[in-house]
Amino acid sequence: MKRIALIIALIGMFVLLGLMFYGFVREINNMEDVESLEDNQKVVISGNVIEQKGGAIILDNGVKAECEGCLNYHGKNVSILGVVDKYDNKKSIFVLRIGVLE
Repeated sequence: MKRIALIIALIGMFVLLGLMFYGFVREINNMEDVESLEDNQKVVISGNVIEQKGGAIILDNGVKAECEGCLNYHGKNVSILGVVDKYDNKKSIFVLRIGVLE
């Protein structure tokens, strides 16, 4: 009986960890989608970087993501994992991770 309880508890912990790290991620395509999301919601954005200046990355689909200390991704096709945050009553996306797509 103790073994079954231990196995169920371990499975439950792995499921919760999986949901915490990989669950509830929304894919967005434009800035209008950002306004409908809650604060601290994880999002995924993909597209070509058309402009990068002042800590902001602007993709070809019009999505703007805030990034501190990012490398130069101008002209590259990227996938961004970010989080939605509200600042001055405007929602924006802060970058957690960037991957270059080939």
